[in-house]
Amino acid sequence: MDGHFKQPPEMDFSHEDNLSEKWKRWKQTMNLYLEVAMGEKTEKEQCRAVLYVIGLEGREIYNTFNFGENEADKLENSLWHELFRVKERLLREDGLTLDKAVGICRADEESRKQMKTLNEEEQVHALRRKTQNQRTNRNEGYAKKGPNRRDHEKRESNSSFSCGKCGTTHERRNCPAYGKKCHKCKKPNHYQKFCKSKFSKSVHGLDEYSPCESDGENYFVGAVNRKTEIKENACFSSFKLQGKTVQFKIDTGAQVNILPLSIYKKLSNVKLSKTSTSLTSYSGDKLKVVGKCSLHLKDKNCEFFVTDTNQSPLLGFKASHELGLIHVIMTVQTDVDDPVKSFPKVFTGLGCLEKPYHIKIDSSVNPVINPPRKIPAALRERLKGTLKEMEDKEVIRKVDEPTDWVNSLVVVEKPKTGKLRICLDPRNLNKAIKREHFALPTIEDITTRLTGAKYLSKLDCNNGYWQLRMDKESQLLTTFNSPFGRYCFLRMPFGIKSAQEVFQKRVCQLFENLKGVETDIDDILVWGTTQKEHDDRLRSVLNRCQEVGLTLNAEKMQVSSQRGDVHRTHSKRRWSKTRSGKNTGYQRNAGSNRQKRGTTTTRDH
Repeated sequence: MDGHFKQPPEMDFSHEDNLSEKWKRWKQTMNLYLEVAMGEKTEKEQCRAVLYVIGLEGREIYNTFNFGENEADKLENSLWHELFRVKERLLREDGLTLDKAVGICRADEESRKQMKTLNEEEQVHALRRKTQNQRTNRNEGYAKKGPNRRDHEKRESNSSFSCGKCGTTHERRNCPAYGKKCHKCKKPNHYQKFCKSKFSKSVHGLDEYSPCESDGENYFVGAVNRKTEIKENACFSSFKLQGKTVQFKIDTGAQVNILPLSIYKKLSNVKLSKTSTSLTSYSGDKLKVVGKCSLHLKDKNCEFFVTDTNQSPLLGFKASHELGLIHVIMTVQTDVDDPVKSFPKVFTGLGCLEKPYHIKIDSSVNPVINPPRKIPAALRERLKGTLKEMEDKEVIRKVDEPTDWVNSLVVVEKPKTGKLRICLDPRNLNKAIKREHFALPTIEDITTRLTGAKYLSKLDCNNGYWQLRMDKESQLLTTFNSPFGRYCFLRMPFGIKSAQEVFQKRVCQLFENLKGVETDIDDILVWGTTQKEHDDRLRSVLNRCQEVGLTLNAEKMQVSSQRGDVHRTHSKRRWSKTRSGKNTGYQRNAGSNRQKRGTTTTRDH
């Protein structure tokens, strides 16, 4: 042992109820001792030191500990439960063995090391965006040689800096964005707000370049070729500027327009204004920006950055689109014809399934008649119109006869559309309803059955529960009061505790003999391993919907998307059946982790 440092005390194994905390503190102390006192020693020598310092009881545990006959199983279970990042991948492996699990973990660890290396390189680039004096001083610091150089680099690596991946200031290797996936480029370890993927397919970008921090905006420009480098396959459009014909290159990857200074000088009465923004190429070369001006092209005023370079005039995406030079087509190439045009009945109106639903009631529960609730005066007319609309759609009807049950009315304003949503407060009624206890699929169940899926479509039932009509006896159970009289639901209402299971069971029965179809309450997933297989299955599902009278919501439909996009969207819309004490609707649950945290979001029907 090195005599210059005090040896840690023996590990105290008394009081087993606090043994975990004691072990953590002792382990930390021992690691520090090994680092400062035995950093040059071999791993074998360090292990001997640990056995020596831990004490007699610790050595006894070491000498007598045995995994038993199922050592591999215990190690495998340890990997399974502790390595959260690779747990999902381990679950997907068929016939998982210890060797396979170790191989997967090692591959994951190697990829993490590579990502750390990339992160360090990008962080160094970010630090170079300092003033000239700071860059000079830093370069001098790296150039120093001597016994203190290693300590200097260590202190440098632990210092805080402004991170370009999360936007905060933190120490190295402690970025909150590490492990997170960008919603824009789908790559890991940075937030969408700080994503730089837009530079990957373009040559030039707009950047702020100043000895101090600039308030200029960040833009990004596509290729800026010199006149002598114009390719024949480039796209150009000619415009008249003060009687002179000027050829502009169209670049849909550019966010700004560029005008060479040589052409600007030939124009008269065009005001040039100052700008703090400078153009920087992706390779780091800077274009000298003289200013910006406004030019009239056709019937549009377009803003141009004037640059002192010998380059072609350039029109960016926004200007090209406004001038009608390009058209954006928001479609996905697929062999399936437009489902809305091919199956208009499936995407029109509110469907109605055969065989009405009968609500089974526990006769031992006494009926409850709730008094009317007050409705704000500002909502009365809108409520009246909403009730009339639901009555016209045959979702509700007026009730004049006596009923044993009268539920309270709940009026909720939808935040996005401002429309009113009419719900029951079925707390008392739910106590009497008998459930059918039909198993609802979990995200894990559906994911397991999607093995090999490369193409997915997600279909959404239009006001799903309302497509299931009820018999007359069940209708009267849903009677509710309003300022305009009593109504009852003709279709199954949202909120009753049997609704999810009943609707899931009915939809499962509709599609149970079709391959490549997964149902999750009012969501229908259609998948295939090839484009043709997916398209054939999608046609079969749409035909079945047309046959049974089930209608779909065209606005929420995703056709022939990649598996990852649909699966992420579907996971976010996963509902749990947990009721909130403050809300009458069912709750959204995006996985078990959210449920453990206790966060829920009311489903917006």
